[in-house]
Parts: sequence; C-alpha cells; structure tokens
Amino acid sequence: MRCVAMVLACSVFLGCATTAPEKGAVTGGDGAPGIHGSGAPARPGPGPQGPGPRGKPAAGRLPPGPSLPGPGETPAAEMPPRVAAVMERMSLRERIAQRFITFIPRDFSSQDTEEFLRKNKPGGVVLYPWNCRTSGETRSLSRLVHTTLTRATGGVGPIICADQEGGRVRALRFDGMIDLPSPHEIGRGGSATLVGLYAYVNAVQMKELGFNMNLAPVLDISETGDRSIVGDRSYGGDPRRVGDYARAYIAAAAEARLIPVAKHFPGHGITRVDSHGSLPVAEATAAELMETHILPFRAAVEAGIQAVMTAHILYPAIDADRPATLSRRILTDILRRDLGFDGVIISDGLEMGALSKNYSMRETLRWAIIAGVDLMLAYLRYPIGEMIDLVEDLVAEGELTVDDIDRGTERVLRLKLAHGLLDGAG
Repeated sequence: MRCVAMVLACSVFLGCATTAPEKGAVTGGDGAPGIHGSGAPARPGPGPQGPGPRGKPAAGRLPPGPSLPGPGETPAAEMPPRVAAVMERMSLRERIAQRFITFIPRDFSSQDTEEFLRKNKPGGVVLYPWNCRTSGETRSLSRLVHTTLTRATGGVGPIICADQEGGRVRALRFDGMIDLPSPHEIGRGGSATLVGLYAYVNAVQMKELGFNMNLAPVLDISETGDRSIVGDRSYGGDPRRVGDYARAYIAAAAEARLIPVAKHFPGHGITRVDSHGSLPVAEATAAELMETHILPFRAAVEAGIQAVMTAHILYPAIDADRPATLSRRILTDILRRDLGFDGVIISDGLEMGALSKNYSMRETLRWAIIAGVDLMLAYLRYPIGEMIDLVEDLVAEGELTVDDIDRGTERVLRLKLAHGLLDGAG
C-alpha cells in the first residue's frame, strides 16, 4: 500500500508540476548510432611511470590557490565565502581527499568503516549491494558515513551515492524498494512526464535511505534494449527525445533534492565494447558525436545538471591520444567551453580495464586532473590513501599545481554548499 500511495502521490505531483519541454529546444541528427571497433592501444599518451619518490610539501600544507580558470576554461565565478573559508583551513591533503569518492570494502565492520573514513576523509562514498542488504542496514551505514566524515572534516558533509538506474543496474534491491523498469522500457512510452515520475519515486526512496546523489541518468544513445554494456540502460535511440527525458529527470530529482549525474559523456552508446574490460575505440566523426551522442548532454546542461560522468572511451576524431576521462580536449574544450557546463565532472570507475590496462594509477590521476575531472571514483580496487599520496607527490614534483587541485576542490565544495553539506562547517 505504501508503494501504491507513493506512486499515486508522485503522479498527481508531477502531473501538476511538470511542464513539457519547448518544441525545438533540442535539435540534432537523426538515425541510430553506428557500432564501431574495439581494442586498446598500448599505453597511449606519455606520462610518468610508477609511484615516484615520497616528496612532501613543507609541513604538509599549502594554501589554496586563487580561483583561476585553466587554459580553455571560462572564468570562475567569485568563490562563495563559506567555500573559501573551508578551503583556507584545509591542508593540501584534505583538499585532495575531497576530490575522491571511494568504496567501502565488503568485509568491513562498522568500526573498520569508521576508522577508514576518519583516516582518509574522502569527499564521498559509493555504496554497493554488499553494503546495502536491507533498508535498515543501508540507513545505519549512510548515517555512519555522514556522521563520521562530517566530524572528521570539521563540518563538511560527504556525498553518498549509488548506481540506481532502474532495471538491471540497481544497487538497492532489498524488500520495500519499488522495482523500477529499465530506462529503455520507460523511454518506449514516449512520455517525459512518465520519466519524471519514475525519477521522482527513485529519488525519494534514495533520500529516505540517506543518499544525496544517484549515478544516473544514462544519457547514452542506443536503439537496442539488450543487455550489452549500454543497451536497456539507455532511454532510446532518438537524441532529441532522450534530451527531453533528461530535462524531466533532472527536474524531478531536483524536486526530491537528490543530485543526478548525467552519464557517460560524450556518449557510450556508440560502442558495444565494455569499458570495464578494455578500452573501446569509437570511430565516429566529430559531427556525428556533436549532432547525436552529445545532444542529450547539451539538453542536460541547459536544464541545470550539476554533475556529469565521463566515458572511458577513445574518440580519435576528437582526441586520438587519450580517452574522454583523460582528455582535456573533450572535458575542458567541449563540455566546459562549448556546452557551458560549470558543474562537477565525475570520472567513471578508475579501476576499469579501459584505463587500468593502459595507464598506471599515477598516470590516470595526473591526466584526469589535467583534463578537468573534479571528482574521481574508486569503486573496487584502488586504495584511497595511496591515490591521495600519489596526487600529493605529483604536486610536490611539479607535475600538478596547487591551482590544479583547488579548481576541482572548489567545484566539489560549491556542489556541497548548494545541497546543505557545508552547513556544519565553520
């Protein structure tokens, strides 16, 4: 009965509150995307190897740099006073830690989790089915994560997120959750209002469990609703319609006060190769990417999306050297400058084979930060403490600057400020 009541309430709410997108607001090319080649080039791009010497900045603390744009970036707005105050009192290591979302190992007890979080102070945590076997367990864990990290950081609350797309990709599968259809099934209905309804139900459920971010919606274009890497995770093959769905999804998530993440920029539907295992190569023209696969992301930016996740895919027509997650051309020049996105760029999982088979952890971190990634996701193997160490080394050795660190940290803290996660920070 509770589930039925929620659906009815949401239906009434969205029927009154949702307005249809303007006709013609999203334009682009027609037709289904092609399916292109696979394979991974041997370690593309230059970069330092190995962990390097353990050089440290003096006293472990460097002051935050000015809020200056990097090459190709639009000038940043003036830093909010609360964000400036938080950054000023943080050490360099603490500012680096804010740029990571980490997993909690499945064998950790509550005490292990608390000690792990207190020691590393990550900017956020991603939870998986092994962390979330019941609603009570999930609420207890999210409360522990929030309380521990807020205290450890002097009032900076964590991002707590999960993959809850609907269909086969659901971290939260226990009794009491409303099972949502796959995005492809929802998209076949042709109704942006229906997309908004499902997005709102999903967001309300997640908020009740203590989450403040969902790693969805998938805005990749795919005609086929199969079980390939994108397949039924996509809302469909019409980029204009998917753009309309993106607007409805973002509005509904905002109503429930949950942060949605549009993924996987600039489009994973162009290939059936699974980037968890190897590096896909998308042999599409720049025009095809802009007119088809990037179109829903443009709609999401126009609708006010605050976070976008990257694709671990090589797009030779745009950048022949590095996949999107490590490409300044794709993330800074296209996503930030051309599309006007000034929110948080989140990487897909750094341990995925597309990156880990071609780049060392050190290379991945260096190029991701240079490319413009603000928040880096470690979802399975990479230890958060070692990653923070490596970034500290890169700064100490001059391969990254303090400004490189602080640009991303500022964006993460701006997002947290907008969602009440700095309310306890002095």
